[in-house]
Amino acid sequence: MIGSKAVSPVIGAPQRMVMQHHNGAISAVVQSPDEVACQIDATIAMNSGVALGGIGTGFIELRPDGCFYEWLIFNNGPWAGGLPANLAGVSPGMGPASLQFLVRTQQAGQEPKLRRLALRATQNNLYSLGYVQDVASITFDAWFPMTTLHYGDPTLPVNIKADVFSPFIPGNARESGSPGFYLNFTIENTSSETVTVSLLSLLDNPLARGCKKRMLSNVLTQHGATTSLTMRTDATPESKTTIGSLCLSATGGRHSWISGTYSQYLGTRKLPVWHTRRMNFMLIDALQPFYAKGKLPNAPATHDPAETFTLSDAQINALSAKEASQWIEQLSQDAMIERVFADASHTSPDGKLSVEAQKQLLREVRRNLHDLAGEGDGDSSWGAGALASEVVVAPGASAQVRFALSWHFPHHFSRYGEDMGHMYANWFKDAAEVNAHLNRRYGTLRSQTELFARTLADTSLGGPMAFAWSSQLCTAVASTWWVKAGHYSIWEGLGCCGQSTIDVDFTGNFGVTALFPELSLSRMTWMLQFQRPNGQVPHTYAGDFSHVDQSGWGRVDLNPMFVMMVLRDYLWTDDRDYVKNLWPHVVKAMQYTASLDTNGDGLPDKDTGYQSYDQWGLRGSPSYVCSLWLGALKAGIVLAEAQGQSAQAEAWRKILAEASQSFDKILFNGQYYRLWADGSQRSDVCMTDQLSGEWFTHLIGLKATLPQAHLQSAWDSVFRLNFDSQTGVRNATAPHGGRGLLVLNNLQAGGVWSGIEYAFASCMIDHGNLAAGAAIVEAVHQRYRRAGSPWNQVECGDHYARAMSSWTTLLAATGFKPDMPRKTLTLMPPVRGAFHAPWVMAGAFGTLRHSKHKLELTCLAGELELKALRVRGFTTAMLGHSKPAQIQRADGAANTIEFGEPLHLQAGSSLIVS
Repeated sequence: MIGSKAVSPVIGAPQRMVMQHHNGAISAVVQSPDEVACQIDATIAMNSGVALGGIGTGFIELRPDGCFYEWLIFNNGPWAGGLPANLAGVSPGMGPASLQFLVRTQQAGQEPKLRRLALRATQNNLYSLGYVQDVASITFDAWFPMTTLHYGDPTLPVNIKADVFSPFIPGNARESGSPGFYLNFTIENTSSETVTVSLLSLLDNPLARGCKKRMLSNVLTQHGATTSLTMRTDATPESKTTIGSLCLSATGGRHSWISGTYSQYLGTRKLPVWHTRRMNFMLIDALQPFYAKGKLPNAPATHDPAETFTLSDAQINALSAKEASQWIEQLSQDAMIERVFADASHTSPDGKLSVEAQKQLLREVRRNLHDLAGEGDGDSSWGAGALASEVVVAPGASAQVRFALSWHFPHHFSRYGEDMGHMYANWFKDAAEVNAHLNRRYGTLRSQTELFARTLADTSLGGPMAFAWSSQLCTAVASTWWVKAGHYSIWEGLGCCGQSTIDVDFTGNFGVTALFPELSLSRMTWMLQFQRPNGQVPHTYAGDFSHVDQSGWGRVDLNPMFVMMVLRDYLWTDDRDYVKNLWPHVVKAMQYTASLDTNGDGLPDKDTGYQSYDQWGLRGSPSYVCSLWLGALKAGIVLAEAQGQSAQAEAWRKILAEASQSFDKILFNGQYYRLWADGSQRSDVCMTDQLSGEWFTHLIGLKATLPQAHLQSAWDSVFRLNFDSQTGVRNATAPHGGRGLLVLNNLQAGGVWSGIEYAFASCMIDHGNLAAGAAIVEAVHQRYRRAGSPWNQVECGDHYARAMSSWTTLLAATGFKPDMPRKTLTLMPPVRGAFHAPWVMAGAFGTLRHSKHKLELTCLAGELELKALRVRGFTTAMLGHSKPAQIQRADGAANTIEFGEPLHLQAGSSLIVS
């Protein structure tokens, strides 16, 4: 084990990450130290949350306050990446108020209670809607891809929770690319009396925003226990970002609805002021009748009434009694207008309106529609809709109501004007089809998604570790493109820097490769068509899948990273066609990097200043760059042998031997590897990423070629010098002072990148120091949680893809190193003592349980085929009641257990190693 500071490993009961939000949590009167009226426990508002949606679909973010943010599903904003104005169009203006959920409870003989299932002060209208209050608190269980919200309110006779998720299933990119999500509410009656509970959903309409004629149509359909409201548009503007459809459905309970009305009436925007001569400053809203009745009026309007009701005052005055009544009946299909007519009728002594009163109301409606329909200077606010579901719950009983929201915005334009579309448009024609699919497949999609979520959360290594490897998977939803032609990419930082950036994916792409290898491998294959004749690999996509960053060719770390990633992909998938197709690119990439050695010592020393740390000038032979080269040589040898290229393998083997010796000789300073060596000049700045190539290759099962004692000393030094619990792991320190101190003033040298922190944590764990790795993960976790941004970890942009390297802490803790071409699994957890944690790879996942006397590898989904198992300290392996397989050979570091026939570890089975 590497020496370290005294840090205890975080091992405890399996847990999800729980975050609590309080609506001003008020305690009882207290006397300590002085008497006060109340106490309010305040915590920072979370400015990030869980990304809901599918791979490449855009996303909506659910935060711990219960509200929905971001709304990057419309092919614009940062997700779309700098579209020109004619393509970007107008922002749809969707925010936390655009999708709301409320609950109403009613017990016999008592007044009803109406609560928003959210905590957001700005949504409260204390002047006009005092009866609509937020719940008292929300406990937010984060166990991606599942999220559970427990709504606390001691004034309600029920407990309410919501399980919220999008399908996210390892090995099933098709279902994991669905543009939508579920909210499954469970209502438990905690009282001694029957409670009538109504759940209400309010949804604004974002379609065709900015169009003078939005040409909206809202259609309500019912199928079995499900009622669906689909929003569509026939508008054809130049900017088609918000042209598509949206669908909200409710399943379970007794449904009521408003199929379409003005957003102000539903409260998704500011309450409408109804202009009338009958009274001053008339406010109307949909919540008042819902509060009174617990149901919506089943208003069936499908189009903006302003589109058809265009009569002038003179034309209204000329209407016959029958014509006036017909207009009243037609306009009453809109819930807001029906409310105006109904309220007017209630003020009449006989409850009826005279013909003149009807005409007066029609003139009044026409004047108000002029403003609401945007006939002044804006677009119409019509199109919002609502669904409600009522259930009657007996004492001690519970009921469930499910909502599903789906979207379909097929026009995804590149900055160059090409309509790239979405992969999901190959499967669904509109949002209604998406919603029907989600509801039809709910049972299967929930069970598979929840199984994966429970597996990821099931560890004794502690909540921060489990949260790290699961939470950053949100970036695979928030920041990905998956276009109609099948091309996939992920933003380096959401909306900035480029997509599928090689040097960022090198660190952060492990999780996507494990879960959805076809996406990761296809991205590599497509991008490498842009490789230059001299062997330089592209840095990143630039705006679409036909352009790459022209300023990034000189980044010297890209080529060796690419070669190591190809080997990782091959070892995890056994995709031989993939390696065959990329082999010529590997050879050219290796040749280019080899050409940077000008003095014959095996190490690059030319043009090494421009690399991933692009604002931090390196020179000569940097340890970071040269370590990557050693890793590429090791990876290239394995790939060459797999291609039957023994001569090439031997040539690289000779370079590796010389380069390893030179690396240690000129860069090791007795404690760690120097930042760089350039002739007789040296920099003893201590860089965290000084052994990046060794980190990567050891993590995928390759042996070190540097002295083990020097490696251990270097890692220990980085932890001792660059880490503290309050800051985390700095990219560099200058323990010897001098000019090195100036380096630390550099933006990147003195910075803290969580992606590098996770990588270094996994490196420490992989080499036996769980305590150090856990301390690093804890520091990152606390830093981001205290900043209110645990899901959004930043570097050059939000949702930075490098932070997805958190996945490598899982790989390191389990010691799980597959070699699928040989059907061999190395399973040597570095964690001492009993523990359990998930394991995940392409095609299967499950749980690993480790104790002093045995390893138990349980498969929960998929299938893992093995011919051999490499373990430490164990000699026998048995699957079920099969004949035990015994140790066949030992090499000092591991025992190899070979199976006479290929072993198939399938869902529900366990491999016991003792």
